[in-house]
Amino acid sequence: MRYKTLIGLGVSCLLLGQGIAWGQARGYRLRGDRLEVATSAHWRVWEAPAGMADISFAGSVTPVFISSPANAIENHGDFSYELPGNLADDYDTTYRDGNVLMARGGIKKAGSSASLAARIMDGNPRTFWEPSSTDAVENWWVEIDLGRLVSATRIVVRFSEDSETNRADPFLQFKVHSATGQSPFGTGSSSLDFTFVGGTTQPNEDQRLFEFDIDPLLKATDEWSGRLVQYVRISATASRGARAELMKAEEFEALVPDDRGSIDHVWVIAGEERLVSAERYAELPAQQQGGMRHYRRERPRLAEVEVWTVGDNISIGIVDRGGELRDPNPAASPRKAFDGRITTNWSAVVYSTVGAIADWGVLTMDLGALFRVNAVRVITRLAGGAKTLFGYQLRGSDGSLAPDGTLVWDVLNSEDRQLNISSTRLFEDRFPLRNVRFLEFRNIDVARATLAYKGNRITSTVTEIQIFAKGFLPELVLTSDLIDLQSTRTLTTIDWDADTPAGSAVELRTRSGNDLREINRYFKKDGTEVDSTAYKTKVPSFQQGDITTEVLPGPGWSNWSQAYVAPGEIVRSPSPRRYTMIQAT
Repeated sequence: MRYKTLIGLGVSCLLLGQGIAWGQARGYRLRGDRLEVATSAHWRVWEAPAGMADISFAGSVTPVFISSPANAIENHGDFSYELPGNLADDYDTTYRDGNVLMARGGIKKAGSSASLAARIMDGNPRTFWEPSSTDAVENWWVEIDLGRLVSATRIVVRFSEDSETNRADPFLQFKVHSATGQSPFGTGSSSLDFTFVGGTTQPNEDQRLFEFDIDPLLKATDEWSGRLVQYVRISATASRGARAELMKAEEFEALVPDDRGSIDHVWVIAGEERLVSAERYAELPAQQQGGMRHYRRERPRLAEVEVWTVGDNISIGIVDRGGELRDPNPAASPRKAFDGRITTNWSAVVYSTVGAIADWGVLTMDLGALFRVNAVRVITRLAGGAKTLFGYQLRGSDGSLAPDGTLVWDVLNSEDRQLNISSTRLFEDRFPLRNVRFLEFRNIDVARATLAYKGNRITSTVTEIQIFAKGFLPELVLTSDLIDLQSTRTLTTIDWDADTPAGSAVELRTRSGNDLREINRYFKKDGTEVDSTAYKTKVPSFQQGDITTEVLPGPGWSNWSQAYVAPGEIVRSPSPRRYTMIQAT
């Protein structure tokens, strides 16, 4: 889909004074009697679910495609997270965000040829990481950081193809390990919980492609597949070194110098063969010179690593793309269940209908856009004495409203999920693809194993909630910034250019007004937004975050107009007006 929007403007009257100085880029330009939105710079200013609009350099806008399954290597650089300051030397991908040490997905560390290691994540099978032949084999390792926790089902290791002009070998022997990011020695330790994935079982000289299916390590529901992974370590355990391949002398001489390996000089004496130096060999009688053996040097070249997952987890960044997480418990930090980290947890209060915690234990998730969702995963990690889930109910809504104005909900999981009697830690609820904008997670204890039903505050540990969708967004909404027309002007017609494949459509809407207003927005330090009352009276001072000011349409603005479905239509929003906004769907 490609958008280009033009609004014809007719001047009604000119107001004295200057337009508002926004101090930032604008998502439009005024050109005489026209307001135009046409460039990539314009579209990047418009409000859209973060990461859901693909804006090309030429100025076209298309919804992103959500893959299932997905290779987590492909977008590793899109994810970053906070690191304890004492771990700075253990990561090669760190940077500073103010005073906060951050790490970005990429090559965490490499024991040899570190500057070349990122090539195994570039998607190009012609590039490669080759450990230095001068380093010991025990230093031939590389660690990959995916930038977030994923549900990985398969790890693929590809070695470079060999040719006469570009010699390449697989690792003679190697192992693959994975880690979630937990440390067996506690928070702040540089050690990670690496566990064995797979590797060679015998020396290998020819196989270039290895695929390792991986199973969960924790107790999981029957629907669950794969293992929780954030880090992957590949380490060579054996090498042929300077004796990779026996060659004829003329073949050896034809090699480039870096490919030439050892030359063995053979001393034949008493029916035995012994290796001697070149100098000693030259001194031997002719009958004792057993000849020379020429070898090609091993060129161990790892081309690509792929980490295949059940799909793209759309829960990460849910707030950043305009979504919302609503937990009635003001001290809770539900965003920790959507940060892609195994080391953080949301303390979910068990649902109750009585006492001071009445109606706590219900988390409502606004995904920030309408998605085609087909699975939700819930990950629980025992930490600090907290208990795993006693049970839960999952509901979904596409945003449709009931007659009383509330959302219409459908239950998405089976009744079996309401009672966890086997201490299951990994849950998956899978269902046919359906349009979902909102999800509701209700932490329940139907067996009354706790005293939550009496109003007692009981918590369960929820480490991550992963949400999986597939395909293009059913609907992508982009909203312009406030457009200052510099004076009150009459809006005449609206025009646009769009490519609409079969089954798709583009609709535009407008609204207009003369006045603006400012509001303050209150955030906890974890990024969760709360109202001003909760911020001032219920959120502890050490959890209080930023207060921001936002300029919004003021009194007297019109509602969004009816949709314009054909280019060239008359603008329906009231005019003349000083300000306007445009929405494209």
